[in-house]
Parts: sequence; structure tokens; C-alpha cells
Amino acid sequence: MHTWLNCDFKQHKNSKSGKIVPILSFILIALGLAIFVCANMTYEAEDAALVSEAARKEDAAKAGIPPAGPEEFPPENAEPSIPAAPASAEAPASAASTEARAGVGMPAETPAPEAGAPADGDEFIPESEAASAAETAPVNASESAGGEPVSNIPPSGAVDVSETDDYFSDALFIGDSRTQGLLLYANLGNASYYAAKGLTVEHVFEKRVVEIDGGKRTVSDALERRAFGKVYLMFGLNELGWNSAEKFIETYGRVIDRVKETQPDAVIYVQAIMPVSARKSEKDPVHNNPNINRFNGMILNLAEEKGAIYLNVGESVSDGNGVLPEEASSDGIHLNRKYCVKWEEYLRSHEV
Repeated sequence: MHTWLNCDFKQHKNSKSGKIVPILSFILIALGLAIFVCANMTYEAEDAALVSEAARKEDAAKAGIPPAGPEEFPPENAEPSIPAAPASAEAPASAASTEARAGVGMPAETPAPEAGAPADGDEFIPESEAASAAETAPVNASESAGGEPVSNIPPSGAVDVSETDDYFSDALFIGDSRTQGLLLYANLGNASYYAAKGLTVEHVFEKRVVEIDGGKRTVSDALERRAFGKVYLMFGLNELGWNSAEKFIETYGRVIDRVKETQPDAVIYVQAIMPVSARKSEKDPVHNNPNINRFNGMILNLAEEKGAIYLNVGESVSDGNGVLPEEASSDGIHLNRKYCVKWEEYLRSHEV
């Protein structure tokens, strides 16, 4: 029995399988060691990363840098955030300006960001009564090189602002969103404003837009509440699409007559419709500069007929071609602060 076992062991030892078993054992042991070493290195790397992140946060905290929030990067289609505007260096609005803002249905502390920003935008958008083009009417007024009717009074010369801050204290400005821009961006002292977005000559008699004594009144009714020394009118932009240009002129005449009736001692200034940008003019079948020039010719004739003073304010903001520069407006219509100041300077230099 012992002899047979001994022989069997020797045969097994000398066989091929007997040689393979030790080799496989060695390979398995080597693999186990390799896995152990790799796992240990991974854990050490993760520990190092955690230590590094903790150190970074500690350094950031010492430097006063707040940690990033969960929404550090906005979604792709999120609206870009706009940083808060720095405090304005301009003087605060006067009490009369605050009342004027309330009169046009605007908050007393309405911010005045740059257009394009309106961004102006800020922006005020005109509301035309119709989309059809205005009818062409004969124009007898003299025109400038750019096709715009010229003012029927010469400039009175540059005026020292510091000496005439009270010049507009008895002035009233009536108009649409462009006049609202003048309220926001210009500095006409204690001038009053009966202005509203989309205001037309018909709205003067129909739409309650002026806040007085806790209630709203039409411009026509509000004119009876206070006496003014100067009244500045600006209409026409929102009427460019009316089916009848003659209807616009007829109603505008009624507005002037109403001002005369309620303000017999006031000097009445009728301001021209200011031009739009070349880009706006080319694309818009209604609000374009040829149409504006035709209307201004009729407005000039009306002013002369009614004994009012026509002011071609458009020349203060237009370029050599009689159009509004692209830099003057974000929408090609409404003026930014810089160009409202140009408008203001024109008014100051055209006094009677």
C-alpha cells in the first residue's frame, strides 16, 4: 500500500499538471498583490484631493471670497443678468418734477437707464391707431436741405442754464412717449408734463392720463386747473398711420384751440415730429422719414394758421442727412439721455 502511494505521488509530481499548478498559484498571488497596491493608491489620491479642496476653501475663506453656489453658471437660455447701475451723479429731481411724473402716471422715483439698455427700454413704444400708410397732402412750407420744414423762428442764441432754470417753471409739455423721455432725461427745472405713452390728438379730449387731486383727467380738462406761460405740443408720431392725414390736422387744430381757450396768456410752441433712424425708416411703411416730413409740412402750415410757433426740434437730433443717428436710440424712435439733452438745449436756445 505504501509503495503504491509513493509511486503515485512521484508520477503526479513528474506529470505536466504537477508543474502547472505552482505556476498558476504564483500568477494568482501576483494579481492579488497588484490589485491591493492599485486600490491603496486610489484611496491615497482621493484623500489627497479632499485635503486639497479643503485647503482651497480655507484659503478662499481667508481671502473673503464667498463659496460658489449651486447655480454658479446660468442655463444656456437664461436671460443675462444686468449689474446694478452706479449711483447717478446728477442732482435729485425737484418736487415739481416728482409731481410731473405722477401727472403722467409714472412712479416718483422712476429710474432712467440708458436706452439699449431701456435700455433705455425703457423702452417707450408708440401705439399707432392704424397700420395703413398716411395719405399724402400738399405741403407749402419751406424745407431744409434734408426735406424737413424749417422753424419759423430763429434761434435766440445759447442760454446759460444757471440763469434760466426758472424759465420753464411755467412751461407745460404735452405729448407722447418721446415727451416722457424728455421728462426722464432732460433737466427743464420745474416744468410740468401732461404726457403718456401712445397719446394722440384725439386722446387729448378722450383719454384720462393726467393725475390731479387723486383722480385722472383728460389733458383737455387738466388744462383748466392751472395757468401756464408756455405750452409745448408734440403730436404726430402715433398718427402717422391714420387713414386720413387731414383728420389728424383738423384734430390737432382743435387741440391748439383748446390750449388758447384755457391758456389765453400762454405762448404756444408746436414741435415737429422728430425723425427716425435710417434703419427704422427703411423697414417701416408708416414710421419713416418721408412720411414724417410730409406731416411736418402740414404741422408747420397749421402752426402758422393758428398763430403758434413752430419748432423744428428734429434738427437738434438729426445728422447731415436729416435722420436720427443709430447711436441716438435703441429702437430707432425714442431718444436716449444724450439726445434728450440735445433736444433740451435746442428748446433753451429757441425762446420768444
